[in-house]
Amino acid sequence: MQSLLTRQGKVRRIAVAVTFILLHLSILMKRRVGGDVMADAQQWLEEGMELFKQGRYEECIERMYWVLQKDAEHYTAWFYVGAAYAQMHDYENAAHAFFKAAEIQPDSYRAHYNLGAAYEALGSYMEAEMEYEQALQLNPEYENAKKGLMRLRQLHRESYRKSPWDQPQQPQA
Repeated sequence: MQSLLTRQGKVRRIAVAVTFILLHLSILMKRRVGGDVMADAQQWLEEGMELFKQGRYEECIERMYWVLQKDAEHYTAWFYVGAAYAQMHDYENAAHAFFKAAEIQPDSYRAHYNLGAAYEALGSYMEAEMEYEQALQLNPEYENAKKGLMRLRQLHRESYRKSPWDQPQQPQA
């Protein structure tokens, strides 16, 4: 059984390598015949956005990374990478991507809100609260950020109400 899995893994790695080589060859060929690589990046971006809508998050991330190879400061690509990772419950990678999006466009209340949501999912409540507050500074009417902030503040209130002595404990000698 393990050898079958090993063979399948090797076949998958070879397929990925061949796809990668073919992709780069097609880019080189387009450059030689006057193809517009940035137009390809726009096509990849649009494909990635469509893949996201279809719930094909891993493929979306792949397309967005192709865009980011051409333009590492592409806000929309970073945003979709974060959103796709969040949909897959990979909040650490989502936070990294949303952090980069917020760094590129510091006035994006959506990037700050989503970064806050990723931090909240990771249990980094102070960071989440700061990002929700930043989102509300940028857009005071943004309901999602208001709800996130209220949720965190409720969590703080509940944790302050509980004393360590509220739970029956055995004395420690």
